[in-house]
Amino acid sequence: MDDRQLTDLYASLFGQYFPDKKKFEIIAGFTTRKSLRHTIERKSNSLLFKISPLFRNVPVDILNLLGLILLSKIFRIKLHTNIRKQYNQYVNEHILPDYDSRTRKPSEQYSAVGRFYDLNTIFDELNRRYFNSTLNKPILGWSLKDSYTRLGFYSRERNLLVISRIFDNRKTPSEIVCFLMYHEMLHIYFPVITIQGRRRIHSMEFRAKESAFPGYHSIQKWLKKKRFKL
Repeated sequence: MDDRQLTDLYASLFGQYFPDKKKFEIIAGFTTRKSLRHTIERKSNSLLFKISPLFRNVPVDILNLLGLILLSKIFRIKLHTNIRKQYNQYVNEHILPDYDSRTRKPSEQYSAVGRFYDLNTIFDELNRRYFNSTLNKPILGWSLKDSYTRLGFYSRERNLLVISRIFDNRKTPSEIVCFLMYHEMLHIYFPVITIQGRRRIHSMEFRAKESAFPGYHSIQKWLKKKRFKL
């Protein structure tokens, strides 16, 4: 999406959600700095949106959610909690994994071979056993730093699947690592869907197939005991 398209999008959004407000000239564009910061300014009869370039290729519905969040700040209105929830969920799933405040990490820096577990071997076995070897293997890797809240992620945009390196040790049962990999592989198998304008990452079909994993309930108990949550 270019600046002109973004301007048209936000002009339409403003007219749809704020029909009673006085007319403003809408000017929107993507900044050049690769940060997660977005701003909106009110100058006389204009509203100026400055959006992070990391959002240039995100779905239109996410840009609309972002636009509503920014407009709510200018006009001091209260948004439905689902708007921020959907926006934050997308950012957490698709933007933050690819972003580092200092530099973007090239996928080549990730290594699938850990000290105790080889993610390539695990992926191949799970792909054969549960997906009839139909999934294309993305770049696999252990996380570049310890992560206790993000246990793993799959980025379709970067073709990258990462598991937190805190599990690459002899104390972690192999079935736990296999399940974490299986969960992320389900994100490859089940694309994100949109229902009534809401993005659904973990659909009913996703959860049903996830819960069919051998030892699912005991694995969930282990994760809960360690205070981990997918």
